[in-house]
Amino acid sequence: QWESIPSRGGFKARYNIPSSMHVILYLDRLHPIKGVDLLIRAFGIVSKERDDCILVVAGPDDGSLSDLEKITQELYLCGKVLFTGPLYGKDKFAAYCDSDIYVLPSHYDTFPMTVLEAWAFKKPVIVTENCGIKDLVQDCGMVVRPSPYDLATALQEYLQHDSLCHYHGQNGYNKLHESLSIQATVENVENLYREVI
Repeated sequence: QWESIPSRGGFKARYNIPSSMHVILYLDRLHPIKGVDLLIRAFGIVSKERDDCILVVAGPDDGSLSDLEKITQELYLCGKVLFTGPLYGKDKFAAYCDSDIYVLPSHYDTFPMTVLEAWAFKKPVIVTENCGIKDLVQDCGMVVRPSPYDLATALQEYLQHDSLCHYHGQNGYNKLHESLSIQATVENVENLYREVI
């Protein structure tokens, strides 16, 4: 399926997002434990200082959508936050392609595959300290406390420094292929068995 990765620009064209806009992406189910409300509030802070960003919230509703839409309205972010619903296959890949930053603001998460997917597209990630994957994020993204202020600070850091975005995104891509590939994982398990024996 990776052979059919769409070209850059398709997602923005589909949703009428100007090519110059920075896309902040959340892609996962919309459940209270995922902390998307924190991300929308963080984006509200960022959008007061910048008008060149859009927050894309993609994923199936799992109990949070109506509350998230309400927060968006209360913060006057309608038109700046895009709820796409669930995305699959090429549509999901297109979202990653056209995003600049991937954010997972979870209150709790074990090993979120979406972070690895973002790295596959050379995107920097922002995760909370409640994510089980946080130790892998070093030099490939930022780990923050689950609060709107801390998320906003991390977003602003990336938006102000393109070079940091590219550096962390490339590092994530390298880590995915060097340390987290199937072959590398099998070798690590084999070495562990040898030590035990």
